[in-house]
Amino acid sequence: MPDIEQMVQFGFKRHQDGKLEEAESAYKEVLNVCGDNAEVCNLYSVLKLQQDDISTAVEYAQKAVKLEPRAYYYETLCQAYIRNKDYKKIVDLESLINEAFSKHFPLLFNLALA
Repeated sequence: MPDIEQMVQFGFKRHQDGKLEEAESAYKEVLNVCGDNAEVCNLYSVLKLQQDDISTAVEYAQKAVKLEPRAYYYETLCQAYIRNKDYKKIVDLESLINEAFSKHFPLLFNLALA
């Protein structure tokens, strides 16, 4: 059986190639073994946004941010909230985002959309 990093890379490559079902299987396998992998939670959220499964995308983006509050994960979370038309939740993140990521334009742009 491949190790976790190999499964993440396999899933990411399939995701890049547009093979979403294969990517989803790889991400799920990683999450079943290592559910606290913030990177895979975020990748899974992005994939679910592509599949229009917005509630699952929100769930996994929130989990990624909770595990590891990185700007890119907040971008995904904001995109999920936008797709879910949940603008208030983005506004609720405004002070945190402005304080922690004041120079991160894509994230601030998502905040402005709310």
